[in-house]
Amino acid sequence: MSERLRRLDSLSSDRPGAPGVELILASQSPRRRELLEEAGVRFSCLSPAIDDADLAHAGPGTPPGAWAMSLAYFKARLVAGVVPDARKAGAWILSADTLVVLPREGKATARILGKPADASAARDMIRDLAGREHQVVTGVCLLRADQGVRRTAFDVARVRFPALADEVIDRYAAGNAWAGKAGGYNLPERVREGWNISVVGDETCVMGLPMGVVMSLLLEHCPGVLGGVA
Repeated sequence: MSERLRRLDSLSSDRPGAPGVELILASQSPRRRELLEEAGVRFSCLSPAIDDADLAHAGPGTPPGAWAMSLAYFKARLVAGVVPDARKAGAWILSADTLVVLPREGKATARILGKPADASAARDMIRDLAGREHQVVTGVCLLRADQGVRRTAFDVARVRFPALADEVIDRYAAGNAWAGKAGGYNLPERVREGWNISVVGDETCVMGLPMGVVMSLLLEHCPGVLGGVA
């Protein structure tokens, strides 16, 4: 089990939740952890050993939202399949996957960007995004394995990048800030660095966990993990 999953530190708020109700975040993303912590959600973390880059190849005509939800479900199902705690009564698994969707001029289908494999791929992604508008699609899955209950949803935000000089892109790619990020960037980091990025929609969708969607799912299916939030 240790080869496929990495258990992270258990995170909890000061508010006690309903007994027997547990939420497991199937992600290694610190941004997703921070968003749940800020919302006062009680949860623990399990990181599924799944390579998004190997999966993010949707067939022609596949809607990005459907593909993002499918990837999120794959992550939740992996955790449910190998971790006994994820299958016990009252345990819910929350997973998410984010895609960047870049329109292609003169073509009906858009280009879907996952996480860059290396610095060269990151450079190409940022160069393609610079000066253009793209969409960020984040799919979410909430799974209760012991009952076979699955709920999926997705959110979409529109993001416009500023025009960037080649030297800015090269300097960014030479670092490691792009690693593990869909489209090769993290919104708060880039804004702090002075990139004039505009967002239409929920910024937490761009950060990898659309909290409006997530909180609605949690309120409906496992409000006990919200403690005093609900």
